Amino acid sequence: MATTVTLAWEGEMHRDSDAPSRGARYIVTFDRNPSPLAACHAHGIPRWRDVLAGSGMVVIDVEARCFGGPLCFEVNVTYGLLTDEKGEKPEITTAAVAPWNRPWSIAVGTQAESLPYDVDVDGTKVANSAGSPFDPPDQREETDLVITVVRNHQTFDLTLARDYNNSTNDDVFLGYAKGAVRVNIVGEFQREGPWSFWRVTYTLRLRYGLATDQLELLSTFDARIADRGYQEKVGVKADGKPDMRAIKNGDGGPVSEPALLNGEGRAAKDGAKTTWLKFKRYPRKPYAKLGLETAIKRALTGKMAQAPTKQYKDSFA
Repeated sequence: MATTVTLAWEGEMHRDSDAPSRGARYIVTFDRNPSPLAACHAHGIPRWRDVLAGSGMVVIDVEARCFGGPLCFEVNVTYGLLTDEKGEKPEITTAAVAPWNRPWSIAVGTQAESLPYDVDVDGTKVANSAGSPFDPPDQREETDLVITVVRNHQTFDLTLARDYNNSTNDDVFLGYAKGAVRVNIVGEFQREGPWSFWRVTYTLRLRYGLATDQLELLSTFDARIADRGYQEKVGVKADGKPDMRAIKNGDGGPVSEPALLNGEGRAAKDGAKTTWLKFKRYPRKPYAKLGLETAIKRALTGKMAQAPTKQYKDSFA
């Protein structure tokens, strides 16, 4: 829907000691689907509480009415001094004009998950008295940091939310390695005065395991699966396929449960440590595109005094 916005007039409406005000009149022309609300929200029309440069005034009223035909509207904008419930004039800053320019909400919490491990915090192998790993393996609670960011956007990008939900980072994010951060993005449509916008919540879960010889595996959201099986690979056939052989127990018969493998397809020796295989559970995405990292760093260091909209990329705008 194409629209044309023309400034027809602006100037002082009336000025006295208590309520100075200014106004502006715009002509908005549509090619189709006209409405007073669409005219008030047309690109180039000042929004409620937008600041009039150099005046200390803000938009206090926007009104549209038909003008010269069904596709044309006259939009009258009134500027005045903003007052609170007590009739006092609060400080007006450009950072608090529109919902999408307001300060973000950033909170830090935790989330726990039980995960298997094979070496304790002292480096001792977790095994029975015969040296064999427990089956099923023991688990311990791993506590992840959770950072929740709530910010307002003018629009909501469904494609970005779809692609990033249940993903992990493909770049270093807040110092965390690739695959160590997950994000969940949800949005809620809001109306406030003449504005409509989206309140978007980003939940970032940061994984960092306890210090073990499998630290790399525990420090990401990749799958960590014990290398076990009923067969071992003993070579390669003439057709290039692996030559597989059933793993035997001490009596020469097939094993009744998956045996430990050595990470190279062969049966592990008695008393060997469990080999853990790593698989990417989730697709990886560049989290720099979300435009969150710098703002979070500034908040954590106490350097974010105002809304960061102008300083940081808004991936939804």
